Order: sequence, then C-alpha cells, then structure tokens
Amino acid sequence: ESIFGRSAAVISAATAASHSCMDVDLVTAGVWIPIATTLMADPTIKMAIFSPGIASILQANYMALDVFLSELASRLLCDASSPTTADEGIQTGDYIDRNKLPPPLAPDYATSLFLQVTPSISKEQIRLAQTRIYAHNITADFLKKWNLPIYYQLRFGESCTRLE
Repeated sequence: ESIFGRSAAVISAATAASHSCMDVDLVTAGVWIPIATTLMADPTIKMAIFSPGIASILQANYMALDVFLSELASRLLCDASSPTTADEGIQTGDYIDRNKLPPPLAPDYATSLFLQVTPSISKEQIRLAQTRIYAHNITADFLKKWNLPIYYQLRFGESCTRLE
C-alpha cells in the first residue's frame, strides 16, 4: 500500500469520526492573502506599485490589480471541462494499471491520480468566494495603500494645465 493510500485512509477516518464540516477558503487564505501581504510588505514592490508620482503609471497599476482581484475567484474556481494529466490522456478517477506506468511514476503517481477530486463548483460558490476576498481585512488594508487623493490632485493639475 502506498503512502497516498494510507494518508487517504487516515484522513477519511478522521473526517468520519469528527462528524463536523470545516470550511476552508483556499482562494482567500491560500492565494490572495500571501499575494497581498507580499505586495504590501516588500518596500521595492510597494514603491513600484503604490507610488503616485506618475499618475498614468499609478492608474495602470490600479486597473491591473483591480482586474486581478475582481477575477481571482472565478479564474481559480472555473470549471475545468475534463481534467487530464500529461501522461497519455489518463483522466482523473480512471482505473490505472500500475504495471503499465513507467517505473518512476508507478505506485504513488497512480494512486495520487486516483485520489484527485474535481469538485462541482457553482456560479454562486464563485460569487461567495469573491465576496469573501473583498470582505477580508487584508483587502481593506490593500485598498488603503493606494494614495488616491494624490492621484486625483495630479490629474486635476494635468487638467488645469490643459485648460490654460
């Protein structure tokens, strides 16, 4: 029996014994928080992204990160039509004859393919995931980093210069 088989059995037994459901938000906790934390913590990145010195660059950065944030959940949770592996069209959940796999891929690789799960994700679940991203404290902190009053002053100055 492979390590994947034993791990799956232990996880299955623990889940069955607990009789409780635990929600895990991998999109927010596993993707968005590390990205936002890195963008806000690294002084070089922070200066390059949030610096309002040149209004057009700040606007381009703001727009790019706004699109990224608004599409994060839908891009990560989109329904994959048919998940496959790179190895000769083996599909998730297919029966795999371990004897036909190349030696370095044999037991653990085959078991891992069998244990993969492709969840059914509805548009409502994607919307809720996106809502959790926007409701998170790190998102509020991230949005506060944009120095928009200075951006508006720069744009106002540009407009006044054009009118004169």
